Amino acid sequence: MAEIRAFIAVPLSEKNLAAVSDLRRRIESRYPQMRWVRTDQIHLTLRFFAALPEEDLDRIHRSMLSVGDLHAPFSVTIRGLGGFPRLNRPRVLWLGLEPAAPLAALYRRLVDALRLEGFAPEERPFKPHVTLARARQRSGEEIKPPAWGYSWCGGSLDVNEMILYRSRLSPQGAVHTPLYRVGLNDTSSKKEHHP
Repeated sequence: MAEIRAFIAVPLSEKNLAAVSDLRRRIESRYPQMRWVRTDQIHLTLRFFAALPEEDLDRIHRSMLSVGDLHAPFSVTIRGLGGFPRLNRPRVLWLGLEPAAPLAALYRRLVDALRLEGFAPEERPFKPHVTLARARQRSGEEIKPPAWGYSWCGGSLDVNEMILYRSRLSPQGAVHTPLYRVGLNDTSSKKEHHP
């Protein structure tokens, strides 16, 4: 059986996405080497699964439900343009989230629930961010970031649900299909129906 790519993420609101689209229009010409994430595919990733048997999806869903039952909704602010490893030579362009503490608490609870279902934690530390773009290739030249980039604000993000997405790679980029939505502090869960 073929393995699938999947991830758990927090969706951004239409208002958040409009602010992000406006930011992209303002900075896109500074970063010609970047491949931009389509606006409808932008999200805050909590956990990524590179290769899963399809039957594991139900165990992930159970983990999400146990977290959703216990964790209250909260809000964070989307603030600041950043880059990995650096903003003047980025392989990844991203937006920061503050405060990070409530997101870290949600992530830890999710890691614990997934561990109970047999999923080992990720090795790299969790750094909450929203990915905007990835480099097509490494660029040797330095880019002058906008002076206002560090203080840019994309508004408040209400963290009130998690979504398990299936991710399919295509020549046009990844296509993300929602499979399960779980509300925080909410026992209701909806399964998305997709062929």
